[in-house]
Amino acid sequence: MAIKPSILIVDDRKENLLALEGLLEGCGADIHKASSGNEALSLLLNEDFALVLLDVQMPEMDGFEMAELMRGNDKTRQIPIIFVTAISKEQHYVFKGYDSGAVDYLFKPIESKILCGKVRVFLELWTKKQQLLEVLEQKSKLEAKLKQQAEFDTLTGLPNRALFHDRLKQALLMVERTKTQGALMFIDLDRFKYINDNMGHDYGDQLLVQAAKRLVSCVRKADTVARFGGDEFTVIIQNIHHESLAELIAKKINAELIKPFKLGVEEVQISGSIGITIFPHDSLDFDELLKNADTAMYKTKESGRNGFHFFTSEMNHSAHKRMAFDVQLQAALELEEFVIHYQPIIDISSRRVEGVEALVRWQHPGGKLKTPKEFIPLMEESGLIVPLGKWVLKKATQQAKKWFDMGLAPLRLSINISNRQLDDNDEFIESIKNALFESGLAAESLELEITENSMMEKLNNGIETCDKLKELGVKISLDDFGTGYSSIGLLRKLPIEKLKIDTSFINGVNNDPDNAATVAAIITMAKKLDLAVVAEGVETKDQLIFLEQNRCCKVQGYYFFKPLPVDKCTNILFTQESPDKKTVTELNIS
Repeated sequence: MAIKPSILIVDDRKENLLALEGLLEGCGADIHKASSGNEALSLLLNEDFALVLLDVQMPEMDGFEMAELMRGNDKTRQIPIIFVTAISKEQHYVFKGYDSGAVDYLFKPIESKILCGKVRVFLELWTKKQQLLEVLEQKSKLEAKLKQQAEFDTLTGLPNRALFHDRLKQALLMVERTKTQGALMFIDLDRFKYINDNMGHDYGDQLLVQAAKRLVSCVRKADTVARFGGDEFTVIIQNIHHESLAELIAKKINAELIKPFKLGVEEVQISGSIGITIFPHDSLDFDELLKNADTAMYKTKESGRNGFHFFTSEMNHSAHKRMAFDVQLQAALELEEFVIHYQPIIDISSRRVEGVEALVRWQHPGGKLKTPKEFIPLMEESGLIVPLGKWVLKKATQQAKKWFDMGLAPLRLSINISNRQLDDNDEFIESIKNALFESGLAAESLELEITENSMMEKLNNGIETCDKLKELGVKISLDDFGTGYSSIGLLRKLPIEKLKIDTSFINGVNNDPDNAATVAAIITMAKKLDLAVVAEGVETKDQLIFLEQNRCCKVQGYYFFKPLPVDKCTNILFTQESPDKKTVTELNIS
């Protein structure tokens, strides 16, 4: 809505004020009147006027004096003044008015048309000025909004990566100039992905907003908390005299993040893994400091999460070694240096091989055969586990089909599935279809093992994936059971047919009452849910007897067989088929 302009008439005679007001009626402006210079100045300081019609001759303060006072004040300096006078148009008199700040004169008696014509010009100028000011204000607001969007995270309101970059650069210049030191923290929210995937992105966003507020509450006003991306945050701590201050702040952050978060009606708990690097001690280079803090954060992750580590040069050395190892693994994948061994799964009642589990090994160029523990965690971290998983699927299904084509009675092929493979549901399902199609293996002969923790971390996506696999005819088993937090209610919902009890429980069944009770309870529960049970890591006869007594279905472990190369596994599979040969238990080979 447009603002109506205002005109101020100043004259010590009431009849003159009324006369001018009458002449200005209909000009489209609000008319204000003052009978003295002091009254006029008071109005001018409290109102915004488009024009002042000022009488020259007034007692106490004449028009020239008032005009000079207006020009001396920032608020009134730009208001146009038209002097109104009955004095003759003498040149020196007119010049004095212009010197005082007037823009024009009106000489009495005033002609209506002349008055309205001059007033109209100044009112139009005032309107144009207001329009220009409005445009400038909108432009200023737009620029401020664009600046906000360019420098601040739209979700949390924290500085974004770009502004963090500038703040850290300034902090580095500051420590050089003041000879002080600072700290950079890299913070990753533990278990955020699980909450985001299983509760939904809205809850994930709520969690990020609340976490951001808690982080800000742990630092000083001069420090910077920024959202680096996703569930990653950075903190710049300036002007510290000792790294103990950074340690204190890190402890405060860990304590705040471990407190429950309220998301709707739900309460969830997370934690934070923090990496800290000190500057200029560790470096004055932006990229190197960021890498240092990230390296220290990963050290915290490896140490169990919910804590912090300061960067050390030894970490850098380990990181370089890990990078070099990663390059070797990528080359190994391209050169197909991986091999698959197969560990038989034994049916307890018949002592016959019921199936085999495909287990990948790395035939290192140095000659040593590396076990999964030596390379799988790094491949999980780098994402190479996804192409490796596709390769294992392809090779193992082809081998199983070869065994069937050689006349072997049907057996189940089990393959472990990585957490990372479940990230892309469609791609994973497609890789299963391709492996089955290319090998010719029947879908019901393939069993995929998904760990309990992986299923819990990707619950919604995991259930959807399992449902699609079940539609294909592929079987699903829950691996490492007992190490996660699944409930009986959840097990009823999962489209699985088998539980594999984790090795850590089997190891203690004969000397740890708690382990024995846990294993017995799992077997009983599984039978009530109509699920088969496989005990992993069976190494002794006593363990086998315990499992038999508790009616476990199937076992695998070194008591029977280690994972075997293809040729040795082929021999075992075919030997047990002949009734006149030794039983599987008698063929125990190392």
